[in-house]
Amino acid sequence: MLATPVYYFAPSDDGICSHYQALTDEAGVPLVVYNSLPHVPIRPSLMERLAGLPGVIGVKEGMGGTLDTLGQLVASVGDRIAVCWSQDNLLYPGIALGAVATLGAMDSVLPGHSVETFRAVTAGDLEAARKLHHAVAGVARAAYAASFPAGIKAAINLQGRRAGLPRRPYRTLTRDQERAIADALAAAGAAVRSNP
Repeated sequence: MLATPVYYFAPSDDGICSHYQALTDEAGVPLVVYNSLPHVPIRPSLMERLAGLPGVIGVKEGMGGTLDTLGQLVASVGDRIAVCWSQDNLLYPGIALGAVATLGAMDSVLPGHSVETFRAVTAGDLEAARKLHHAVAGVARAAYAASFPAGIKAAINLQGRRAGLPRRPYRTLTRDQERAIADALAAAGAAVRSNP
């Protein structure tokens, strides 16, 4: 299970710990802490406490793409839980810092690129890793500039897979936005099956 902290008001660290403990106790499944809320951040010191809870198996770090926070998490809890990274435009440096998995949107758009980036970094092939990084980051920029999550769905649809349309309140993209994503996909070496 992937779970963020509560949304509206920031609880105490003790409150966050008891929240996650209740989730693992009641759900009875492994839990990954999703650190994505700017107003309720899971700081590395708090993650050290959460990593000690039975049932917590990982953290999906996404707080603003902060490589410093990712590095702190790898150093402090990386030997106990999986430290995963979700910043698509910083995948290569995140892996180089020690992230053991990626849980980003581009994993759905360019899954092969994500796998090959991991392989290249772990094999020490930095030239290949950089090329993959720039390809993924280019698609991410185009998709996010258009609209999130609509840009992600469009990038998948443009490759001939069916992601559907975004739900309200998100809008479908303009032809120019789709064309920019299609161009980025083509530059990344992805087969674009739909011509906007």
